[in-house]
This record gives sequence, structure tokens and C-alpha cells, in this order.
Amino acid sequence: MSLLLNAICFKGAWVNPFDEEGTRYSYFDGKKRTAMMMAQTNAFRYAVNQLYQSIILPYGNGSYQMTVFLPCWDKTLDDVVDALNGENWNAADYQDSEVVLRMPRIETDTEQDLVDVMASLGMENAFTKYGGHGFLDFCYDGGDEANSHPCRISMMRQKAHLKLDEKGTEAAATVVELAEAGMPQYAEFVADRPFLYVISERSTGSIFFIGQYMGEPLENPRHDITLTEEEKQLVEGNNSFAFNFFRKTRGEESSILSPLSVTYALGMLNNGAAGQTQQEICDVLGFGQAGADAINQFCRKMLTEAPTLDKTTAAEIANTIYVNSGLGCELQQGFVDKANEYYDAQPETRNFYDGVTWEVINQWANEHTHGMVPTVFPSADAFNPNAASYLLNALYFKGAWTHKFSVENTHDEPFQGSTNPVPMMSNRWDEFAYTENDLYQAIRLPYGNKAFLMTVFLPREGKSIDDVLASMDGHNWQFQSSRLYKVDLKLPRFKTETGLPLTQVMKELGMPTAFSAAAEFPYLGNSTFHIGGMLQKAAINLDEEGTEAAAVTLIDVATGMPQVVTFHANRPFFYTISERSTGCIFFIGQFLGDATAGISRTEATNKTAPNVVFDLQGRRINGQWKKGLYIVDGKKVVVN
Repeated sequence: MSLLLNAICFKGAWVNPFDEEGTRYSYFDGKKRTAMMMAQTNAFRYAVNQLYQSIILPYGNGSYQMTVFLPCWDKTLDDVVDALNGENWNAADYQDSEVVLRMPRIETDTEQDLVDVMASLGMENAFTKYGGHGFLDFCYDGGDEANSHPCRISMMRQKAHLKLDEKGTEAAATVVELAEAGMPQYAEFVADRPFLYVISERSTGSIFFIGQYMGEPLENPRHDITLTEEEKQLVEGNNSFAFNFFRKTRGEESSILSPLSVTYALGMLNNGAAGQTQQEICDVLGFGQAGADAINQFCRKMLTEAPTLDKTTAAEIANTIYVNSGLGCELQQGFVDKANEYYDAQPETRNFYDGVTWEVINQWANEHTHGMVPTVFPSADAFNPNAASYLLNALYFKGAWTHKFSVENTHDEPFQGSTNPVPMMSNRWDEFAYTENDLYQAIRLPYGNKAFLMTVFLPREGKSIDDVLASMDGHNWQFQSSRLYKVDLKLPRFKTETGLPLTQVMKELGMPTAFSAAAEFPYLGNSTFHIGGMLQKAAINLDEEGTEAAAVTLIDVATGMPQVVTFHANRPFFYTISERSTGCIFFIGQFLGDATAGISRTEATNKTAPNVVFDLQGRRINGQWKKGLYIVDGKKVVVN
């Protein structure tokens, strides 16, 4: 018996090394797998034909080189491998070209039994135990060379290792045998699909190593939310509401709002409505004649599927209802069933006069926004104990950029319209979906596995956010981009907090009946109801790592009456955070220059008691009035 071994070790540094700062995690092979993609632009020997692109990457003084074969889009790796042989593999028409090169960082280990492989290539006899010629002059017994015995190869195996990175390549292999087209001046070579590579000596063409790269398994695969045609129309209509809502509320300061949060709160309440009240709610939200059940099913789909799209991104939707037992209010069972079935809302009955319900509601908001919206009632005075019920929705989002910004590249820079500089983040390496026209520039910044996106709309010089918003609706706001662009991107790091009463806004948008004595909520509870008030609080924190945003919408239900391009966001812009597959807008906001700006507005009401005032329980009220229904000099008075 005998053991034969061969070892080959190669280690070479690129003539043109890659810059590590340009290496990015990316999809590979049509998003089926992933890779860490290195990038550079340099002069290389390059060839292209109808079968493949090929590039030669030299090491050291150029004596050794790696040749990479990238199949054309309509070809496969098998097609390329089948076409190459020892004569033609290095015979392509290589020319010196300026190449935009992107290829994966690779580390791979291979171990393979070669017996069947070599036998199939034509040396079957060497492995045959009986009836073959064997190796007659290879071994003999004792000291008699004439007493030779036929030998055979009983095992043949190879182990190989390759490490390819920004600096160069290191490769090694051991074999064990046991006896028993036309050339462009500027080319792109993006190795983002399976390819073949060869490490060879230049002057002889001798191949030292040959291999293929197939990408790495997806660590965080993405799936899309599948919508029916009706649901697609619901999303488009609801996104139109998003822009109408933002146009009405955006104000003159940086702001952040969630139209989807409003949709959930009103969608839940809409199950108790009828007639004109219900139709106005449907129309304002952009749902038209779809009906409450279709809205419920859409909301349910987003609530259950959005959190599952990206395991590195949090997208949480929560709903709840508080019912005032102090007024003897009860909800109808049909309304409760739908709130639970479609919105995961389990009503809680409390006596609103207990002095602590306002704190309980604040705690719910704080928990379901992870501290982003710690309170909806800043004090007990802001809470209305005479409300029949409070319906709440909370929306929370936290996503890490797919392409993070480097903190070291963030510097204070001027911002148009602001007297103070803003911390401006910078990214000049990565590629993004981008578009521009005479009105604005727009860029998509993906999070995690790209299930969620921030789209930033930057008005052209001389144009305003109003000009851009005037051109937007739920259908045309998403731009189509057939390719990615390398963008010189600058975007401010900022925080924004917004608190807005929505009663007047929603009336002006087209649903005044729900707030009036004519409101119809016959399926809600055991009394006549109307919306006594409505507000939203929202916050966003955007930095080099990603984005965290949250919103809480509260409805007070009352009874009785009641190519290399430049994208420098250094001037006011607005943005959306949306789910990619449906286009559903979760948040919409604007940044006007102050990195910590926010707005908080209150509706003016007269809460000073004039003469003799009692609440509905007959208790005398002195001093300030809270929101609710009172008896003043024998007449009912509503305080908003």
C-alpha cells in the first residue's frame, strides 16, 4: 500500500486592490442568495461575447492572474463550462478597458471524492480491482523486484480552500491517492450571479485553480404581501388620503404623521357606523364604496403580515378600546367581535372617574410605541372622564438601513431656510433607486431586506414642498426605476415630534357628520354616540443606523351630542415610510431644518365656569372645566 500526496498553495495580492469601505452586503442571483460585494473602477483586460463577460484580475507583478467568467443574462454557468476547453478558455478577445467592477468577497472550502469523476473522464482502468491492467511496475513483495503485483487506485480525494477579499487571494489544494462580442471603452462587470473563475500562470496559461461561486444562503429572506385587485385599489385610495391628510396638517415646522394609524382607528370605529356617517368615513379614508368588511380584511392582512416581512425590522400595529362604565356605557357584541377579529382589540371596561384611567391609557401608548410616544394625555386635565369610550391605534416602526451611513462622515452643514446648521450624513458608495424631473429629485432608501423603504422627495431649487405635494396622489407618488444609481447622498440626521388635534382636520376632509348630533353609530353601543375629539401624536428619530418612528391615534367617542447623481437634502423636503410590495404608506413627514423640531397644537376652548355648573352625575363643578358634557344654568353644554 502507498499514499501519494500533492499540495499546491497560492497567495497573491491584487495589482488593483479593492477599498474595504466600498464593500456592501447585497443580493445575489436575482435575490435568491446574498454576497458581500466589493467594488472598484479601474483599467482591466476585459472581453465580452454572446456567451459570457470575462475579466482578468492580475496579482503582484502580473505573472499570475484570476480570470472570471460571468454568463450573459440569458445564459447559465453550465452553458459557459460546457463551451470551454484547454484551448479556448483563454482565447477571448481581451482588450484594455475602464471597468466598473463589482464582485463578491469569497471564502469557500471544497472536499470531493474524485474516483467516480476521474473514471468518468476516461481512466476507469486505474480504479478497477479485477480484470484491469493496474500498475504492474508500481509495487512488489519483499526484495524481489521481479515479484511485482498489479496495483490500483482505491481512493482519490481533493480538499481545496479559497479566500478572496479586497487585498487579494489565498488558495490551497491537496490531492491524496491511495494505492489500492464588440468591446466598449467603458464596461460594467457586475458579478451578481453565479460565475466561473480560474487562477492561472500568465505566460503558459497553466491553470492552478478553477472554481465557481454560487452566492451565500439568504439570512433574512423577504416575501411580498399579496393583494387582491380590490385590495390594491384600497391601498391606492388610502395613500391618496395620506397625501390629502398631510397637505391639511403639515404646517410650517418639521412634522411627522401616520395616515395608516388614523385609518386603523377610524376603520375600527366604522364597524359601529351606518348611513352617511359610515360613507363619509369610507370616502375620506379613500375606500369609497368598498364597505366596512373589505376595509376590515385589508387592515387584518397588514396587521398580521407586515411584522413578518423582515426579521431585522420592527413593524408593529396595535389597537385597543376603553369603555366608560362610569357612564353605564356598553358596546354591542357584534362591534366587539369585529374589533377583536380584525384588529386584535379587546375592549376594557373602566370607570373613567377613578382618577387613574388617563395614566393607564398613557402606559398603553408608551408600551406599544416602545417609549417613542410616552403620553397621549400630558396631565389629568387633558383627559375627559365624560367620554363614553376611547379607541386607540399605535403604530411602531424600527428599521436599520440596508446601506448604513458612517458616523465619521457626518458633519454640520448649512440647510436652506434654517439659521442653524444641521448634522448632515453622507454616503457616496452605494447604489439606490433614484429619479428626477423638473419638479423634484427622489430617492429610495431601503431598510433591512428591503421590505420597507423611505422615499425622500427633494424639491428642485426654486420649487417648494407645496409644489411637489400638489402633483402627488395615491397612484403616482411611487416612481419606477429600471436600474440603480450610484448617488452622492447627503441627508440630515434629525428627530421630530408632532402632536395634532384632528377634529377640525377630519371635518374639513369630508366627514363632519361623525362629529355632529346627526352622527349614526347604531351598531356601536347602548346609546347614541358621536366623535367628541380626535388627536394623533407621532415621533421619528433618523440617524446613521436607521429609523425609528411611532404614532398613536386616539378617538374620543362621546355620548349624546357631540448614474452618478447628486442628492443633497440641504433644503426642505418631505418623506414617506412605506411597505414595498403593497406601497402602503405607514408614515409621511417633512423636514424643514431644525434637527429637533416638532409641533404641538391645541384647540382653543373656553373651560372657565361661568355660573352654576354640574356634570352628568349631578356633581357641582368649580374652576376649570375638563372636556365633556355639562349642565350649565339648566342647559347642556359640550366642552371640546
